[in-house]
This record gives sequence, C-alpha cells and structure tokens, in this order.
Amino acid sequence: MPFRIESDSMGEVKIPEEAYYGPQTRRAEENFPVSGRMLPRELIHALALIKAHAAAVNRNLGLLDDAIADAVIRAATEVREARLDDNLIESISLLAAVSRIFAEKCIDGITANADVCNAGIQKSLALATLLVHRIGYDRAAVLAKAAHDSGKTVRETAIEAGLLPEAELNRLLNDQELD
Repeated sequence: MPFRIESDSMGEVKIPEEAYYGPQTRRAEENFPVSGRMLPRELIHALALIKAHAAAVNRNLGLLDDAIADAVIRAATEVREARLDDNLIESISLLAAVSRIFAEKCIDGITANADVCNAGIQKSLALATLLVHRIGYDRAAVLAKAAHDSGKTVRETAIEAGLLPEAELNRLLNDQELD
C-alpha cells in the first residue's frame, strides 16, 4: 500500500496515500482501540445529504461563502456515493473509542466538592441576575459592580445596601434552588 509522509508537532508519520485524514488521526488510530462497530452506511449517507442541502441553503441565504459551500457539497456527494466510506467510518469509530477512553480515564470517579462549588456560586457576580425581577436590571448591575469593587459577595453587598429584607434576599438567592 502506498503511503505519504506528513508531519506535525510530534514528528513525521506514514499515512495511507488514499486517506483523507492527517497525522493526528493516524496517531489516535495507533494509540486507541477502535471498536470495529460501524454506523449503518445508510445513516451516514443520509447525514451527508442533509449536510449538502444545509450548505446550499446557507449559501443561498448569504450565510456561507460560495467556495466553502461548494467544498461541503462536493465532500457530501463523495460520502453519498460511498467514495469516503472507509475513511469516514474509521474516523467515526475512532472518535467513539477516544470518547469512551476519555470518559473512563478523565471523568469516571470524579466527584465535585460541594463546599468548593457552593463557595464559587456565592462569590459569583452572576447571582445579581436572580434579583433583576425584584430590583430591576439597572440596580442589579450596580449591585454586581459594588460587590466586585468591594470584594464582597452579592448577598453581603445587598444586605449592607438594604436592597431587600434579608429573608426575601435569602429566598431569592437560595443556592439549593440554583440547580
């Protein structure tokens, strides 16, 4: 099988001549197990048809440059005509494998520290937006700026300013209702 040599920040890599992908995909292919399970070709071809029509519509609306629209339509046509099936299906399978490995190695087993999360929420100036319906946008903006300038929380600044009764303020800023 003929190969071409491409390079990236990690050096040179051999890529099959007919492949549409580049060095990063080749390295991922070498380093991550691919499941071998494929999406149905009919689904891939249907998605390509949708992509081609979306490109045409967006070009006609002036939202997509002609050259980009033409390139998308050509690529989608190649997918629909099964000329890219091997490259596309391999890339989709590889992406799925990498996503699973990322979840296993980087996400599974991680739990949020509720105290740290709550402290972040309480320090957030965005809490002022929860008061807009009661004190108005302009006063909420002034409150957020005052909290920022003083280094205090929105809650502390609002209490000091006497904007609302403390019980109402606590009800409106109740962190349990922010979920």
